[in-house]
Amino acid sequence: MDSKLALAFKRHPNLNYMPPHTKDALAGYFFYGYQPGGFLTAMLTKDLTNAVFIADVANRGAFVDIFKWISWMAPPESWGSLEVMKKWIKLTDEQRRTILVRCELANSVFEIISSKEETNVDHEFL
Repeated sequence: MDSKLALAFKRHPNLNYMPPHTKDALAGYFFYGYQPGGFLTAMLTKDLTNAVFIADVANRGAFVDIFKWISWMAPPESWGSLEVMKKWIKLTDEQRRTILVRCELANSVFEIISSKEETNVDHEFL
């Protein structure tokens, strides 16, 4: 994902331990409503047994930290069950943006954007 907003998201210090492909998938899901792959779908729907079995080597090593991050940072409207995920994906970018602005996830990404002007973040989404 080449979006400058996604680049700012991926630079968030709380994501340093996550594999790059997981950061990409989370950015796509939270900001644009893209359907994540099987592992993240299992994590976001709290199907941890399935997540353990389908995690690749990189995600297996960061499993607990990824789930903690989702638990602490993801908007409650975006995760917890398959139904909630489907609703999140169906939201418009504007609706997702409104929710993200209210939560710590968006606030922390916006802090990165303002502190690192060299990222040249696309403010159209913001």
